[in-house]
Amino acid sequence: MPKPTTIPFLCVSCPIAALVCLLNVPTGTEAASKHKLRQYGEADLPLLACIALAEGAAEGEHGLDLILATMHNRGYRWNQWAYSAQARLDLHQFCSRQPTHLRQDTINWLNSLYHHMEPPISPATHYVASWLYCSPKRPAWVGRMRVIQVYRNHVFMVEPS
Repeated sequence: MPKPTTIPFLCVSCPIAALVCLLNVPTGTEAASKHKLRQYGEADLPLLACIALAEGAAEGEHGLDLILATMHNRGYRWNQWAYSAQARLDLHQFCSRQPTHLRQDTINWLNSLYHHMEPPISPATHYVASWLYCSPKRPAWVGRMRVIQVYRNHVFMVEPS
């Protein structure tokens, strides 16, 4: 399994974001949520697995594990609408096109997290695509987060303590 990248390589064209990555300086304010947050349950696992696959199928096994851990860490305030992949009109068709072993591994890993059989591999509670992190159109909440890890095409963050 590849080691996570901690160097803010994504910020080559985004020097301010590079500084934020290096110094973990929170900026900005969080936008208000438009949807009610709730605890996720076992019945939500298939939908979560589809969303996770749509969010990170191209990230490799470790990247997908990071995305699943982040989703799990937000479990007490889960909101499926917080993930852009949920808006895919072909979400379930996309999932069905993924390799069977990947779909099953995703469901198994989510199930083991849900039943506390395995600890999450990351403390991250939020992530965003690296292109969006460096964009002037990034969501306001991103600016107040502390970057803890950059892996392939995602920036993983926690709320500052």
